[in-house]
Amino acid sequence: MRVYSLVLLAMLVTAHPARAQTSAPPIVLADMPDRQLDQSLAPAWSVEGPRPTRGTFAYVAPDALQARLARAPEFRDGVALETYAITVELPHPSGVMMPCFVAESPVMQPALAAKFPGMKTYIAQSHDGLASGRIEVTRRGLTGMLREGADVGGSGGAWMIDRWRSGDDASVIAYWLRDLDASADWVCQTLEAPDAIEQKHQ
Repeated sequence: MRVYSLVLLAMLVTAHPARAQTSAPPIVLADMPDRQLDQSLAPAWSVEGPRPTRGTFAYVAPDALQARLARAPEFRDGVALETYAITVELPHPSGVMMPCFVAESPVMQPALAAKFPGMKTYIAQSHDGLASGRIEVTRRGLTGMLREGADVGGSGGAWMIDRWRSGDDASVIAYWLRDLDASADWVCQTLEAPDAIEQKHQ
């Protein structure tokens, strides 16, 4: 939620004012919001994101995340990612921040990408080599899907990162796809008030 995230980011800034832009992590773990309070504070037009049976909630500082990802090199086919990529910590379903190697990997043709500079996609691979996939950062926030092989103590699977709700680019939830209720109705998260997002980023 925006209210919670502003308070948390303010605490990070006051802790080290001179180093806030370089030392504050762009993503931090947090307790799962109270659902009733969350709904009462959300805009009337906002739609809930995926609600798995369990997951990891995190706050994102969008500007800080974009600044970190701006340093990501372009993906080099056939070259080991760990030899040149930057490291970004992503929220993991297990409740930890997972360090990942990240490189920019566009999915749009250059001409189309030039029309939508706020849409960026990246290849991501966990430092332990067990998970790999893509993350995407747009004006609407951070999303991602990585496939993780089973380790000694886990079962692996599809590791998802989704926005907590539409219209909120500062809150995400990481979860295993298997923990999402398959019987729940699919909900379109296209905003009925898109101008609210556009105006915020102008």
